[in-house]
Amino acid sequence: ATSKHNFIVVMGYFNARIGKDSANTSPRTCGKYTFHETTSNNGERLLSLCESTQMRIASTFRPHKPTHQWTWQHPNGFKVQIDHILIMGKWINSLKDCRSYSRPDLNSDHRIVTAKVKISYRVTKSKTERINIDYTALSKDPELQMKYSLEVSNRFQELARQEANNFSAQKQYDD
Repeated sequence: ATSKHNFIVVMGYFNARIGKDSANTSPRTCGKYTFHETTSNNGERLLSLCESTQMRIASTFRPHKPTHQWTWQHPNGFKVQIDHILIMGKWINSLKDCRSYSRPDLNSDHRIVTAKVKISYRVTKSKTERINIDYTALSKDPELQMKYSLEVSNRFQELARQEANNFSAQKQYDD
């Protein structure tokens, strides 16, 4: 087992096609920038692996032209994206780019897939819903003023009760 703070990257030929449908079903694992429209069986397996290990498919989180997305070409000319780079979800902010390149001198029928990473220690901010309060209504509505006063009074009474309990527990501990 590794620490959840480790920077882990997995690269390889997964023979997995990830489609736009996966962006809807697995938005934390797959971004919306995919080469294919539908996900293959191996793609489903890769998504399942990523979900269980909290990894992200790097090539789907940044937009690119289709010529920079496909990784293998069938002899009949059919192009697919089946090579992927996976990155731990905690480090997705560190991913700057992920794309494929054509290099004819590799002696391989697959294209190079690269990822540019700049380690970012910034924590992703959680989206908290902010409550907007209309304070002018409080100054104009006597019934609302009563409810507010009662609520504040009850909270202070509860705090006083908790403080008294903590004081008696501390006193008992000190004795």
